[in-house]
Amino acid sequence: MVVACLLVFSTVASEADADPPLGTSCDWKRAKPEFTSGIEHYSRKEWELAIPGLSKAAKLCPVHGKVMEEFSYYYYVPFFYLGECHYYLSTTENSFNALRHFYLSRCLEEPTRSDITKDLNKLTADCRRGLASKRPQQHPPEFNEGLKSFDHDWDRTAENMWDALQIEPDDGQMKPSGRWPDPYLPGLRLAKALVELGCVQEACTQYDRFQFKGLLAREDTRTKFQTERQIMAQLDAECAGKNRERTAYNATCQRWRCWVREGRP
Repeated sequence: MVVACLLVFSTVASEADADPPLGTSCDWKRAKPEFTSGIEHYSRKEWELAIPGLSKAAKLCPVHGKVMEEFSYYYYVPFFYLGECHYYLSTTENSFNALRHFYLSRCLEEPTRSDITKDLNKLTADCRRGLASKRPQQHPPEFNEGLKSFDHDWDRTAENMWDALQIEPDDGQMKPSGRWPDPYLPGLRLAKALVELGCVQEACTQYDRFQFKGLLAREDTRTKFQTERQIMAQLDAECAGKNRERTAYNATCQRWRCWVREGRP
């Protein structure tokens, strides 16, 4: 829902009344003009024009509280605004981006700072239903794109495998995905990509959800799932004992912590 006026009058307000999550920092001096530019376009329903400023602001300052403007204040919830902008642009790619930002909004507790986010659950559910309705006869194209970048671009692989999961969960079925069939197990490949990105805890959270360990461990599937068995062996080692306790406090892993926690298995 578009808010016509972003200023809410108050007699008491602090410059930032919410501590950022562990691992985040805020460069408010640089973020403020970017946010202001983005929100001006947002208020005019210029969704595409609003995205660059809001994105820069969110990167420079993921979390901030109330923002003073003389005797007024407004709430800083850039991930929710970004989610709405992508949501209203309506393409499949924008639906994925909207869902990511809605998950980040919830994960970074934006709803606790503003009732502007009151439609967050509904918008998130709409995105998920819309993406699930796009289930193709073969593998989702995002899975095939993830296979193309596997072993050389882990960021892209992780994003594509996550996208594929939003359309269709792991099913282990062999379907054409290039020159030969591949088993549809994007959740496993997502976990592998997260390990390679240094996000071990997030990878292990994703791997804990993986429901096809028994199938891959069977002797009669040794040849059919050779690559996947190798991935599973690495994840078993990474997620054993103290290894899985390693935590990377960086922006990449923090985002994936939110997406893995909120997203589909």
